[in-house]
Amino acid sequence: MIEYLRTLLLFYRRHLRVQPLRELMAIAGVAAGVALLFAVQVAHHSITGSFEEISHGVAGKATLELAARGPEGFDQRVSKEVERMPDVQAAAPILTQPIVAVGPGGRRALTLVGATEQVTALRGRLSSEFQRAAETSQRGFLLLTEPTAKAIGARAGHRVTVLVGARTEHMTLDAALPSSKIGPAAESPIAAAPLAVVQNMAGLQGRVTRVLIAPKPGREGQLARALKARFGGTLNARPVDTEVKLLGNAAASEKQVTLLFSAISLVAGIILAYNALLLASDERRRFIVHLIKRGAPDSMIVASLAFDALILGLAGCVLGLLAGDALSLLAYHSLPGYIAAAFPIGGQRVLAAQTILIAIAGGMVAAFAAAALPALAS
Repeated sequence: MIEYLRTLLLFYRRHLRVQPLRELMAIAGVAAGVALLFAVQVAHHSITGSFEEISHGVAGKATLELAARGPEGFDQRVSKEVERMPDVQAAAPILTQPIVAVGPGGRRALTLVGATEQVTALRGRLSSEFQRAAETSQRGFLLLTEPTAKAIGARAGHRVTVLVGARTEHMTLDAALPSSKIGPAAESPIAAAPLAVVQNMAGLQGRVTRVLIAPKPGREGQLARALKARFGGTLNARPVDTEVKLLGNAAASEKQVTLLFSAISLVAGIILAYNALLLASDERRRFIVHLIKRGAPDSMIVASLAFDALILGLAGCVLGLLAGDALSLLAYHSLPGYIAAAFPIGGQRVLAAQTILIAIAGGMVAAFAAAALPALAS
């Protein structure tokens, strides 16, 4: 096996020595396709991925919820009734309100989340960090993320004007949570305050908009049916990731555009690499004839072509991912307005393993296709 690999390396060194420019051009072609593919995948995944981070960061281990069917919410006492249900492990009432936070340096539209200490039982990273910050605060009022506080020019201990519908409130900023504590979700347009404070601000005393529910192990199905039977007539009894799925449906047109540009990127990479390899097709044909005359088996000839494509693909993928990362930093700045208006989505980039694997797979397909076409033609 080692001797076999050594022979393949010798073959590749020969190609590189005879046609170094051809190899560099082919690598650049694959890298261009990978860069474009990676950039468009990052842009699409960031739309849904940032909202998923917020949803999971607040809900934690909750998998079910009761949600209001209107902005006026529902009676907070429903949460107490849910807690007493036999299949419930933990439940937490929350009230969400769209607000505009105004500081000395500007304003920003946010989603204000009001919660009680019960939310920590769900172990969501985002809600737990906000709750810890509230507990250590002497005032227990408004909490923002650090990027939001910087965007409006607010500092801890200073007053922030909060617009809630037709109401104007002046609140003290208790703390600004940094990215080191809540990760990429710090870029999300979200704020937090105690539930009672948010209720008073919104004029919704004793009302909530959601109850997050963590079922006991193995009892999710039974609890879902019980919630629907008891509250389904007036409230939405549903999985906690329902809004994430709604966002996925809303972003369907973005997904179609992403698939189109991904296909274009893949084809572009194949064409560029193919043209570079085609320049050396005569040399490649002579080399294959040389191997046949020396009695090399067909498997060795195929392995030589595959090894060449493998090196081409790996080098192109590495360069393409680096270029695509830089491209996505420059290109991804804003969200589609119709989505940003309905969902609290931040402007952060979300780099998922799935996105990287798709780009690498596309690069390898482009490399092998580009290497195989000139060989078949010869």
